[in-house]
Amino acid sequence: MKPTKIVIATALASGLTACSGSTASVRPSLRPTLEPAPAALRQPCAAPVVIPPGGKTQGQTERSWAKDRVALVECGADKAALVEFYDKRDAALAAPGGEP
Repeated sequence: MKPTKIVIATALASGLTACSGSTASVRPSLRPTLEPAPAALRQPCAAPVVIPPGGKTQGQTERSWAKDRVALVECGADKAALVEFYDKRDAALAAPGGEP
């Protein structure tokens, strides 16, 4: 082998072995402290909107009613999904192995 190749091979080998000693000093990080789910997420969604009588056809009233009910269902589903996320996350962090 040429002397240049020997020097490069030696430098690479010594560089790789030098890194192996530094990994022993790495300590696992502490578990993060995360905020719990906001209290507003655990509150029920707003009550249905009262549709005032008069000035609307039956079709308009039904569309308004349907839109309001869809919004209530979506609100409940969104909140439930977010609360479930927070609960699962917190249970996983509290478990010894990191799994709930």
